[in-house]
Amino acid sequence: MLEVSLAEKLIEQITKYTDYNVNIMNREGIIIASRNPDRIGMYHEPAWQILHGNEDIITVNSDNDYPGAVRGINMLIDIDGKREGVVGVTGNPEEIRPIALIIKMSIETMIRYENQKIQSLRRQTKREQLQDLILSGDTPDPAKLRCLLQDLGCRPDIPRHALLCHIKGADCKDIFGYIKKIPLHRKEDLILFPAPEYILIFKSTVESSGRHILDSVPGKEDSTKESIIVKNRQILIRYTDQLRSLIASRTSDFHIYVGTLQDTPSQYHAAYIHCKWLENHISDPASVNWFRNHAGRYLTECIPYRELQQIFGAFGKYIPTVNRKHYLELIGSLTDCDFNISAAAQDLYMHKNTFTYQYNKLREQLDLNPQVFPQDKWFMIFLYLYLSRSINGETEN
Repeated sequence: MLEVSLAEKLIEQITKYTDYNVNIMNREGIIIASRNPDRIGMYHEPAWQILHGNEDIITVNSDNDYPGAVRGINMLIDIDGKREGVVGVTGNPEEIRPIALIIKMSIETMIRYENQKIQSLRRQTKREQLQDLILSGDTPDPAKLRCLLQDLGCRPDIPRHALLCHIKGADCKDIFGYIKKIPLHRKEDLILFPAPEYILIFKSTVESSGRHILDSVPGKEDSTKESIIVKNRQILIRYTDQLRSLIASRTSDFHIYVGTLQDTPSQYHAAYIHCKWLENHISDPASVNWFRNHAGRYLTECIPYRELQQIFGAFGKYIPTVNRKHYLELIGSLTDCDFNISAAAQDLYMHKNTFTYQYNKLREQLDLNPQVFPQDKWFMIFLYLYLSRSINGETEN
């Protein structure tokens, strides 16, 4: 049976690639999903005839030919020999026939894919199902996520912080048992295994009772005076220290990436993506790496390149190509050092006077003074982002 939620998802995907109005009808001949919301719930006579007769295609040449139907082509949705529904495309039948056939095949392919995913999930354990929903990138059903968490003994309504551990050459499932013995481990902590050599932990910051973990730690009786943000930070620092000590006792080749705090399971995938971004963008990672220290860079990289090119494209051409890479090093070190010239020079192993001379030359060329004007600082940062992305070969496509 073709579910409404799946039909809506199919319409959402199909209409990304065509301007034609597309409708999907169920076995009762009712339009259950449409690019035109006004038609949802209407009876569609050609669809009913296709699903309860022998025809696979009915062409409607006029808006007055059938009740509830407008001019266009209606085709059977056939899944493994079963007449599951009908897809209709509105327009001149002769013009849209090739498009309608492509849309029909696309919808049938997507339905088969969804059915395969459902069958695969049924064969998995609940923890594997939850892991697939979190890691897949699709938009999972929030109710299903909550149910799976509850079945695994985890409250779905408490905040959790994502940590991704990359442990090279180790059996992560063997380490799982030791992680459960860490002093700050709680039953509400969710542990998954996204790939060989990886452990993904969603660390809870409150007990099952709803009391914050820090409030129950000996020696922290006065923690109720601290803000929840401060307490969460303290828990993560102490927990990652314990986790690092545990892993370091077994191997020296590992990195821990601390992602973002989430208070709803539907955002766990985003927290995992933040961890992966951190892993892929730190050239010389420490044993523990915090996303919060790189959130500005992450957000600027989310800006479409075309937007940056439209703002800075012409401006950037005034910087000679031969000097561009060196200037990027100067601005990059300044950005990392909050535009502290002494610290930036030290970061590049340059004498302060040499750095200052080259930096002043760059400021004169750009007519910017970030040390005096905050708006110039932001302008230089985003110009740096544009130039660094263009020098790496990125284009507006």
